[in-house]
Amino acid sequence: MSTARWSLQTIRERGSIAILSPREPQEFALLVAMDDKEAMLLNGVEETFLLQADLAKRYVGTCLVPTPAFASKTANPLVIGKPLALLKTTGSDAILTGTIALRNQGTESLTVNVASETCSCYGAQPELSSPVIAPGGMSVLTVPIRPRAGGTESAIVVLSTTNPSFPQYVVNIRAVAPQVVSASPSKVFTSTREGTAWSSELTVRLPPGAKIQRMYARNDFVRMKAIPKTKQTGSSNSSIALFCPPDTAPGDIADEIVFELAGAEVPSFVVPVTGQVQPDITASSPQLFLGEVQKGVVLNRTIILESASKKPFYIWSVATSDPDVSVVIPSKGKSASKEIQVAIRVNGEGVFQQEIILMVGHWRKITIPITAMIKDAGMPNPATKTQ
Repeated sequence: MSTARWSLQTIRERGSIAILSPREPQEFALLVAMDDKEAMLLNGVEETFLLQADLAKRYVGTCLVPTPAFASKTANPLVIGKPLALLKTTGSDAILTGTIALRNQGTESLTVNVASETCSCYGAQPELSSPVIAPGGMSVLTVPIRPRAGGTESAIVVLSTTNPSFPQYVVNIRAVAPQVVSASPSKVFTSTREGTAWSSELTVRLPPGAKIQRMYARNDFVRMKAIPKTKQTGSSNSSIALFCPPDTAPGDIADEIVFELAGAEVPSFVVPVTGQVQPDITASSPQLFLGEVQKGVVLNRTIILESASKKPFYIWSVATSDPDVSVVIPSKGKSASKEIQVAIRVNGEGVFQQEIILMVGHWRKITIPITAMIKDAGMPNPATKTQ
């Protein structure tokens, strides 16, 4: 695909079709995309030309064809009714559909297919109501698109046809979601320690006259509290304090905060919240790998449980998956550090796999796997003495 920069001598509009008169005539062209500096022009033979944006700005997404004198030699059979659709969503979660009418103005039937597409619609695909368009007939292209909150999303669909002179057409759809949340759409909390209530503040920019009618967390992990207006800056903003309770269990936190509004064009929007809670009580040996051990040998190990916050805790219960594993806790009281003595008799064949299950602190479960490779009695044993 070759590229070159072009300037337009004349550009005039005729209905939904703009007439293009470049320095050298081209069979067909469609203005498909634009940024702050330039626009992209795609013609029927798949050559790309870049146009000055100030000349092409109002024609983005419009069918462009040469002057009538040249166009009469090779007529463009497919007319795209609304190549550019500016859509507004009713919520940040909404999937929109842009409908574009395709009309066959040629004298022969035209088969149109979706060759490729770039859409943000999570599995939904562009569809044609009828892939075969009779002369004078129409087909409707439906393009799904899902813009993010407070942003613009573009979907580009490339259509292929059976006409050798015009094998490809490009359709550009843009959808706009109203700017409601001033922060990023996703609120991420950093990792925190179990027993510590982490918090953050989310600022919501509301349209004039709108207010938050209700807010809730779908998974009930995150708590919310509105900050009084006297402590906020800007009458159109609403600040929400987000926090995670200190008794939240360790692990990944994933929640969604739903805001329902009154007096606004957008009735609701969703803010995803993610974070991680690290366990406060951890074992010095998360797992015991004993290596190669001769069958019947008893090994002793010591495991230390410690609280990162230095808060005293109890060991409520100890369980083992096999009688060959015994656990002794010398100190029964409450402390920030606990020593556990483990005696393991290695029995069985092949791989020895057992585990220790502890219930500690606020009924948190700690599982310590034990693994060893069992050697036959006649083979040398690297662990002949009790450790």
